This record gives sequence, structure tokens and C-alpha cells, in this order.
Amino acid sequence: MGSYFREKLHDPASRLVGMFVKFPTLETTEILASAGCDFIIIDMEHAPLSTDVVYGMITVAERSGMAALVRLRGHDTATANMFMDAGASGVLVPHCSPYKVARQLIGDMVFPPKGRRGAGGGGRATQWGIDGPDEYRRGGDRGVVRVPMIEDPEAVDDIDHILAVEGVDAAFIGQGDLTQTLGNRQQAQSLVDTALAACVARGVPAATTAYGDDVAARFQQGFKWLAIANDTGTFTRAVQERLALARAASE
Repeated sequence: MGSYFREKLHDPASRLVGMFVKFPTLETTEILASAGCDFIIIDMEHAPLSTDVVYGMITVAERSGMAALVRLRGHDTATANMFMDAGASGVLVPHCSPYKVARQLIGDMVFPPKGRRGAGGGGRATQWGIDGPDEYRRGGDRGVVRVPMIEDPEAVDDIDHILAVEGVDAAFIGQGDLTQTLGNRQQAQSLVDTALAACVARGVPAATTAYGDDVAARFQQGFKWLAIANDTGTFTRAVQERLALARAASE
């Protein structure tokens, strides 16, 4: 069920765009789906979103044909599995490095014998059991994306090993965190290039942010999916622009 995001992501012709979402509202999710976003990343790491709110956002998004991915709050893989059982198209794991940590975290989200994820059929992921246990297993193996966030220098150092972990379906290269850690944007972009090259070589669809006029350049560089904005920033800029127009008209 849902958006079949993984299939779209691995389509050689696909170039997917979406947004980070921090507002705890179903309306925001519905608007983004209606506007044509391919996916949202529900940002539990940087916004105080409750489980119930995230669950509702997943439901609205996936029933609207827009993929809902959840950026976890830390390394809580039990919550990741719960949201995948609830029908999410995938999860992003922040600071998913070094390799041994990444292997453990991703393994927690993969069914045995290759991983340690527990069985939980009968939820939204199989339309409340209508699709049956075989579809639950298939969907849990190949119908979701488990996405390590490559946002630390050691993650780039270990990138080939991390991408080879069983269950890694895509990668998100966090240029903002790399820049913050290194304190130098040029050095950070060199690490972004290194990580992207490894993803392209292994056929792992890579994502990053493209908040300015760099969308075309990032796609040409080899990224397959891009977060082009976040809802709070978009709302803030729209309000500022509207107010500026109104103030100018009142002078």
C-alpha cells in the first residue's frame, strides 16, 4: 500500500523532490500532498512531534500517494519499526556512523535471518492484515527505505562499509551537519562529493538538501532525491514577503 516510494527511488528516470516537515498538523501534510510533493520527511529530531501526530501525518501522506519518511529522534530503532508497521515509506537515522554503529542500527530494522526486526503483522502496512503475512514480509524487506544519514566525517570515512550494510536502501548526505562540524563549507562539500561518488558507484540513491537555486545542479551531480525546503522556513518567508508588500503599499 501507500506511495511505493522505494520503487520510484530506484527508477533510473526518477528525480524526486520533497520537504522536511516540522509543523504538527495534518493540514500541512495534506497541502504538500495536494501540491505534488513526492515525499515528506517528518522531522522528529528537530521538532517536538508526538507519536500520535506523526502517525496521523503518515496516514494522510501515504493515503494521498505521497511518501512519508520519518527522521528519528536519535537511534530509536524500536520507534522506526513501529512507524514502518504503521505504513511509513521509510526512516532516516541521524548520525548513523561509524560502520559498527550503522550495522547495528540498520540490522535492528531488517527481518531475520539478516537482521533483528520483530514481526508485527496486522497493522496499516498491510491494510490491517488484508494483504496477508507474505506481503508484510515483502513490504518490510523491499517496500521501505532504511536511510543512514551521512552527516559526520567518520561516516564519510566509512561510507563504502556503511552502504554495504544489509538493508541500506538509500542515503541522505547531511551537508549542513558536515559544514557545522568542520567549520568550513568548502571542506564539507569535498566530503559530500566523496560520499555521493560512493553512492553512485554502488547504485544507492542519494539525497541532500537543496534550499536555493541549486536543485538542477544537485540532480546533475548525481543526487536522486532532494529536500528542497522545510515547512517552517517556507511559511516564515511567505509571511515576511507578504508583510513587506503590505508595508510598502501602506506608505
